[in-house]
Amino acid sequence: MTSYGYEAIDAAGKAVKGSIEADSMDKARADLKSQGLTVVALKEQSILTRDININIGGKPKARDLSVFCRQFVSMIRAGVTILDALHMLTEATENKKLQEAINEVRVSAEKVYESETGKFIEPCAGDIRGGAFADGQPECGF
Repeated sequence: MTSYGYEAIDAAGKAVKGSIEADSMDKARADLKSQGLTVVALKEQSILTRDININIGGKPKARDLSVFCRQFVSMIRAGVTILDALHMLTEATENKKLQEAINEVRVSAEKVYESETGKFIEPCAGDIRGGAFADGQPECGF
């Protein structure tokens, strides 16, 4: 696939810039149109003009963590399972570092649940796969 750089206008009238990968320029234009964008400019990107994604260390900002915690608690209280909540928050989080961390926790929790069901985690299995409880607290006392 080829990478194309574009400038477009979204449904709200806001100018948007970015890149998209497609087999042809027509396919790229059609993909952007299906996303609700009106293409203003579209051109093939060279190695020198491609978007560069540099991941420089650091940690998530306090605001991002605060938003994650509030959303996580709300989901658990609404009866969403821990694994489902982590999956949804992984997809919804914009901060890449936090997104990676949430995904690692989700994968670890899935592995523990799959490998340890019937052992020490069985009293808490409902918390992981079954959602919240009437009083909002897990039965296993964590």
